Amino acid sequence: SEDLWLKCSSGDDDDDKKPDWELIDANLIWMNEYEEAINGTEGLLVVVFEDRNGHEETKVGTVCDDGFNDHAANLVCQKLGYKYAADWGSEPRNREFIPLSVLEKYNVTIAVDDVRCSNGTTDILECEAKIMEGHDCSHSEDLWLKCSSGDDDDDKKPDWELIDANLIWMNEYEE
Repeated sequence: SEDLWLKCSSGDDDDDKKPDWELIDANLIWMNEYEEAINGTEGLLVVVFEDRNGHEETKVGTVCDDGFNDHAANLVCQKLGYKYAADWGSEPRNREFIPLSVLEKYNVTIAVDDVRCSNGTTDILECEAKIMEGHDCSHSEDLWLKCSSGDDDDDKKPDWELIDANLIWMNEYEE
């Protein structure tokens, strides 16, 4: 018996060479002082894409704020398992989560640009966007989000900020 092998094409000779990007993960990330990435309800939006054609390596990147709006922010938070976006933005708060030097050190790219969601869209994956292709963004436009579970306790939790610290030493003769 003979083996038969078929390869179908849309007529574009480059079909099998172009990456076909699929979102495989997304998280809100912030870094601790040891450069460890921590997932949370608030952080820089970091996405992971895989080439379904297998020609490119998995890519980790950020999302640019171009075209992004409150509806898109809510859809992202819902995709991540939350009810809605309590807040979102880009510069300058995005650097609170991951410093630019870390993004540069690990060659983190801007993976998504020009996110456009119509008002009727119910899933962020249905929105239009440039994925892993030419963008006109810099990392100053990286998105951060703060997602909420909808619990009343979300806003009642204290937002602690260190305003002062001292080292104190006392010898045996001092009170």
